[in-house]
Amino acid sequence: MAIIKQFRASNGAMIYVDDSSIRGVSKEEMARRKQLVLDTAREIAINNEIRRIKAEREKQNAAE
Repeated sequence: MAIIKQFRASNGAMIYVDDSSIRGVSKEEMARRKQLVLDTAREIAINNEIRRIKAEREKQNAAE
């Protein structure tokens, strides 16, 4: 296990990231993992936008 990154969180805690989750992973598996992260981020962004639009419509309807 090798520490590949360390940083301090906003609450002051030190965070150490090691390579144990990526060591020995094939290029294909890494590409699959990256795609999963992108898909998840896209889903979160879409859901946030839907919530924002709904809140905006509710605010407009309440004002009428």
